[in-house]
Amino acid sequence: MLLVGGDSFGRFDNNHPHWATIISNGNAKSVAIGGRDISTTSYATMQELYKNTYTHCIFFITSFGRIGIQSGKQNEIDIIDKVIVKSPNEDYSKPTIDNMSPYSSMNIQGKSVGIIGPNGAGTTTLDNYDTNFLFKSIPDFAFTHDKLSNLALIKNYCQIHNIKLIFATNFQDTEWRKEVKEFLDINLFDIGLLEHLEPAVLHDSIRYQTLPSHYDTNQHKEIANLFNKEFVNWIN
Repeated sequence: MLLVGGDSFGRFDNNHPHWATIISNGNAKSVAIGGRDISTTSYATMQELYKNTYTHCIFFITSFGRIGIQSGKQNEIDIIDKVIVKSPNEDYSKPTIDNMSPYSSMNIQGKSVGIIGPNGAGTTTLDNYDTNFLFKSIPDFAFTHDKLSNLALIKNYCQIHNIKLIFATNFQDTEWRKEVKEFLDINLFDIGLLEHLEPAVLHDSIRYQTLPSHYDTNQHKEIANLFNKEFVNWIN
């Protein structure tokens, strides 16, 4: 069975069959969470891989510029509990987080800051004290180093458990994708090869913005065809 993880590009939609369901003849499950950072989406994927049996995995790499935050009420005990070291089994065996779990992401968009979480999307500014403090507090290396570490963990787990893995993305540009592929020594499906389906091209489209995975049925078929040409018999 194929597991799909990552951000909104990996979400399934009953009205527009996802290209991952097409290549797997429907034998696929998605735990992708729209708009979230890699730490959050990789955690959901690791939880699912740890608890259940999968033969294949596709993970969608989202923007490295997103950072994860926890929303909802938290008392002093909750905060202290966060830093108590837990075993991998204790952490990954918890119920798999999803779109309604109390985890959001933030990313800088020019002079504004986009926020996506269980209550939907919104914006604030870098002038906001809490937002400004948050971004100032994060080490500058974390935006690359931590994200690469999340991806390396998924790669390592899949290698140990003989799970065929492919990463997919259409973020940043071709050169960036190439560098990440070579640095991590991973199989990477570059959806950006279909230039007319790049986020930068479709971003202003209302249809692109409203569809759960951003693509309609015909576009998913087009991506599936490209995948099957790039990775012949991978799903077998």
